[in-house]
Amino acid sequence: MIKFQHKLTIYDIIQSNIQRIGDNFMQEYYYPRLKDIREDNDKTQKDIAEVLNTTYQYYSAYERGVRDIPSHHIITLAKYYNVSTDYLLGLSNDKNK
Repeated sequence: MIKFQHKLTIYDIIQSNIQRIGDNFMQEYYYPRLKDIREDNDKTQKDIAEVLNTTYQYYSAYERGVRDIPSHHIITLAKYYNVSTDYLLGLSNDKNK
C-alpha cells in the first residue's frame, strides 16, 4: 500500500487552479500585448530595452513570459506608450482605463 505524506486540501486545489488560470491569462493576454503594442509603435525589442534601461535579452524574456516584468517597467511602458497599466496588463481593452 502506498502512503502519501501530503494530503491535498481544498485550499491546495484552489491555489493550484488559480495559478493555472493566472498562467493561462498571462500567456493569452499579457505577454502578447507587450509585443503587439511595441510592434504597433514600430519599435524593436532593443528600442524598448533602452527605454527601460535594461538589456535586449531581458526585454525579450519579458515578452516571451520567461521573466516577470517589474512593476516599475510596466509604469514606464504605460507612460511611454500613453496607455493605462491595466491595458498593458490585459485587464482592460480600453487604452485609457
